[in-house]
Amino acid sequence: MFGPDRLFEPSPADGMPFSASLDRAKLGRETGNDDMARLALAAYLAARLGARALELRPDDAEAADGFRWQLDSTRRYTEALPQDGTEVRHLLAICDAAEEVPGSLRELATQFYSYTHFLQFEGRYEEALQAVEVAARLQGPSLPPHAFITSALIVGRLSRFLARWPEAERAYTAALDAAHASGDAIGTHRARLGLAAMLRMRGELDRARSAIDGLLGELAGDPASPVTADAYLEQAAILANAGHSAASLRALYHAFRHAVDDTERMRVLGDLACSLRILGAVDLARRAFGIVQEAPAATFAVRRNAQVELLGLSADIGDRLGFARWLRELEAVRSQMSPTMQVDFLYQQSAGWHRFGKPARAHQAIESAKAIAAEHDLVRWQDRLASLAPTETRTEPAVSRVRAGQPEAVEVQRVLEEVGAGLAAFAEARAS
Repeated sequence: MFGPDRLFEPSPADGMPFSASLDRAKLGRETGNDDMARLALAAYLAARLGARALELRPDDAEAADGFRWQLDSTRRYTEALPQDGTEVRHLLAICDAAEEVPGSLRELATQFYSYTHFLQFEGRYEEALQAVEVAARLQGPSLPPHAFITSALIVGRLSRFLARWPEAERAYTAALDAAHASGDAIGTHRARLGLAAMLRMRGELDRARSAIDGLLGELAGDPASPVTADAYLEQAAILANAGHSAASLRALYHAFRHAVDDTERMRVLGDLACSLRILGAVDLARRAFGIVQEAPAATFAVRRNAQVELLGLSADIGDRLGFARWLRELEAVRSQMSPTMQVDFLYQQSAGWHRFGKPARAHQAIESAKAIAAEHDLVRWQDRLASLAPTETRTEPAVSRVRAGQPEAVEVQRVLEEVGAGLAAFAEARAS
């Protein structure tokens, strides 16, 4: 009932095609980007290795020898690539896990799930779908409930990012069915959260708001649920899309307060700080980003993203010293950044150079950002860079666009005061 075939189309007789990796390799060749093409081919070989593992039988010595040859070939090819990238490390981890095949497929499935998360973070959703399919199928024709729910939620998320609404709804519904059948309340809530996000992305804001409000109503009885913070984040996104700035900011603050641990709390605080920056609440945004980038519990990505935002914030307000400081710190760790973060860093840097009257440096930064986005096929960034070259920098706070005394401006100010008091109390508690 809860197997991979419920989430994925049946594989053709000659196996899974892995066309997304091949398409990226082809793009690399056509654009003269040899590094991109070689890395994409390594990803293809790793995926083929996972698919080959599915075909092995414990008593087939000849097939096992063929698998060993394929594993050695894949490893040699991958080890010949530059070893300083995160993706190469994921691919080599897949090769390491394949050493246990045919005795066990568990670690190989785990590494494909890990690779899926990396690809999703990089915005390579087609390839992530390929990786999660391999991970799911490696666990057999019938998955344990938790594994099925995890896979279904990933497929639903990736499908909605690709605007494949029927596939997203099918995956979330499957996750919901499995969660109900196994009595998994958290899985049920996450599936409902995914369906609400799908409605938002389809533009059905009224239905999305009804769905998320209903979910939050149920979660009110379980304030320690790990889903609550994410549900408030989704409510914030829905309200922002509907133009309710104050209510969206309040939802973000609730998400911060309901985070289950410091690592999640810092992730949410980063989102809250971005919203504060957009509203023009410069001092509050700087305080929030400062908490994040100094927090021991913040992950590398969350901490560096906060610093990238502080770089942009310094440019917003014309703070040359602040801009120079964050530029210097970020340049020192640029080689450790993911491609997505590097593009964002260069984009914010370009906006700053424009702000400080250095158009040549701004152009150089934006061209570097475009090159990285093209190399890694970061479609959303490619679209943004093509249409939103930062030739201007907003210097007036967004909240000032609402005339003083209007209800929305008054409510925004009230929420800003609430958030400010909360952040001050949080910082004081951490210092004591």
